[in-house]
Amino acid sequence: AYDVAQECILSLKNKIPIPFFHKQRSVVLPPVVALLLKETPKIEILDFGGGLGIGYMTLKESILYANEKIKYTILELPEICKQGRELHKNEIEFIENFSNLQKFDLVHSSSAIQYIEDWKNLVKTFCSKNAKYILMSGVFAGDFETFVTLQNYYNNKIPHWFFNYNEFVEIFNQNGYNLEMRTYVSAKRLNIEDELPMTN
Repeated sequence: AYDVAQECILSLKNKIPIPFFHKQRSVVLPPVVALLLKETPKIEILDFGGGLGIGYMTLKESILYANEKIKYTILELPEICKQGRELHKNEIEFIENFSNLQKFDLVHSSSAIQYIEDWKNLVKTFCSKNAKYILMSGVFAGDFETFVTLQNYYNNKIPHWFFNYNEFVEIFNQNGYNLEMRTYVSAKRLNIEDELPMTN
């Protein structure tokens, strides 16, 4: 992840496109942020599970003067926060918990909620930040019963949710948010566009 972030930083510095593979989970973020910036000159974004800032760098690539218009906060694990602070200096704020976080214009999370055991409470926390929009990217959801399985990740097995789509949306509805937009994600792994096996 550190090498990927450095590659993105280098792309920005050299004014060349960030490789699509790195930013494929953030493709919806720039249009949503551009929409918000039409309404107000400066916005604050909370990125839950935002890693080393690929989402922010995707915004910098797409939106003129993004660093002046956007206050970007990433909530991550302590080790990732440490690396992120070293990489981005003071451009992105890295935090390790929700303490003292108040209001945001946009709450964003990409491919992270599936790892949270109490995901419903996390959605409630997202909704409590009074954001105009909550953007969830890369959510593993479909027309099946919600279940948990183990993701094989190199030598680790990580608990991973697959959500019933209607149940997932309903938790947001219960906390004051309605669905405005839905898109389908396709991703490339090993340079091949693929679908996850969902036979179970």
